[in-house]
Amino acid sequence: MTIDTLAYAKVLESTGVERQAAEAYAEALTHHVLPDFVAKTDIERAVERLEHRIDQAVEQSEHRLSVRCDPLG
Repeated sequence: MTIDTLAYAKVLESTGVERQAAEAYAEALTHHVLPDFVAKTDIERAVERLEHRIDQAVEQSEHRLSVRCDPLG
């Protein structure tokens, strides 16, 4: 996630925040808050990987069950 720190600081200034404080808020946001955020695409990729792993585990379990339950084998 990126942020336009200049635009952010200008919005703060327009509401009465002093320029130096607005710039400090913008810097603090980009260095200390945003790095901890996760993007929606990151979550979607993680869910896809988890679903794939679950599918693989189910397939392996089904194979083991079919081998154990095979009346001919």
